[in-house]
Amino acid sequence: ADNHDIEFLPGSGSTLFSCNDGGIFKTTDGATSWNDISNGLSITQFYRLGCSATNPDLIYLGAQDNGTNRYDGTNWEQVYGADGMEALVDYTDDNIVYVSSQGGSLQKSTDGGNTFNDISPTYGGAWTTPYVMHPTNSLILFAGYDDVYKTTDGGSFWNAISTGLTGGATIRTLVVANSDPNYIYAGI
Repeated sequence: ADNHDIEFLPGSGSTLFSCNDGGIFKTTDGATSWNDISNGLSITQFYRLGCSATNPDLIYLGAQDNGTNRYDGTNWEQVYGADGMEALVDYTDDNIVYVSSQGGSLQKSTDGGNTFNDISPTYGGAWTTPYVMHPTNSLILFAGYDDVYKTTDGGSFWNAISTGLTGGATIRTLVVANSDPNYIYAGI
């Protein structure tokens, strides 16, 4: 996480505080070990979230410099690192989870967010690269980079379904039309 401030406890040569995107941390042994003293602080900046359609307590949230976090109704757990971005939970099986990090790195888990594999169709997307799931077939996903990419098998293989759509810019928003999922809207 980005460190924004670091200060010694006045009068101490070994007690140090670090303020960063992850919270406030304290060391009393000259920075050999650190303790998180952020309990109770609401400081996380979330970019996006994905909710389970079958379990109302299950949420995945992408956070600035704090990865992707899973909330199960009781506990929080970081399941993926980097800058957490968009997160999707398969609406037919909440063990299938998609998360992403800055610039379009797209990951898939088939074990409820315990492990992930890279399924990025390409690289060099927007800071928060958009990707969406088809509303009636959860194996179909669309992702926006410099063009729109489509997978029909949950991310194993992708094809570009546009060419030169953005003139070199990156897509920042992507939506499948609710009225007719044959229409996809992309914006830069």
